[in-house]
Amino acid sequence: MLLLMDASQSVNREAWRLATHLAIYLAQGADPENRVALVVYGAGDRIALDFTQPRSAVLGKLAELASTRPPNSVGGEHLYDALLDAAEVFGDHGFGDAIFVIGAGEDRGSHASAGSVKSALVARRVRLFGLLLDAPVIGSMSGFFFDPRVDFYLSEVDQLAVDLGGVFSHEDTKPPATAYKLTDIRLKALDQYAEATYWQIAEPYRLDFDAPTGGKPARLEILFQKASAAANLKPVLLYPRQIAACGSIQP
Repeated sequence: MLLLMDASQSVNREAWRLATHLAIYLAQGADPENRVALVVYGAGDRIALDFTQPRSAVLGKLAELASTRPPNSVGGEHLYDALLDAAEVFGDHGFGDAIFVIGAGEDRGSHASAGSVKSALVARRVRLFGLLLDAPVIGSMSGFFFDPRVDFYLSEVDQLAVDLGGVFSHEDTKPPATAYKLTDIRLKALDQYAEATYWQIAEPYRLDFDAPTGGKPARLEILFQKASAAANLKPVLLYPRQIAACGSIQP
């Protein structure tokens, strides 16, 4: 799992606090056999710890970033460029590889396109998840959680995550009327979100079937391309696209 953090000027102080808290929680909560890497974009100097670094080094850097935020770079939120950069960190791909983005919800000024990012990550079999710190699409929010099965317009960034077998959740850190505050209650909700999200990432694929056979042998045939099956079989293909909700807790 690669943690991709946005340190651009679009991420305010409270949003940066949220980002570092979530990144530390995800890194700490990952299974010991899982490797964790860190890339920070939008800062004056590139910050990267690849998968050869021990978990302790990643956690140490995150603790440093939590106490001392790096200076912003000049420019916008180059999310697509950062994703292409992050893709190179993986090298030889492994089953279940994923990028988790914590940053602004739009791309501004990247040389790369959503299509080139998709091609690069598909080639490496890397899934895409994240928490975007922006005003969410109307109809898509429930606290930190977002169900992509709801029928509404997806932004280009959201669609990219869904196409890559993941999902972006949204947290509005820029409310128009009142200043966003990352309260203790919200931090607790964030911890619950991180735990639920990690286990969705850690379980790359799962199939659940409800196929009563009456105790007799049965043949199972599934056509994934057409998502069809026998009339008496109701398969559910559970990619980690649906973040397991723990309920919306408001500050």
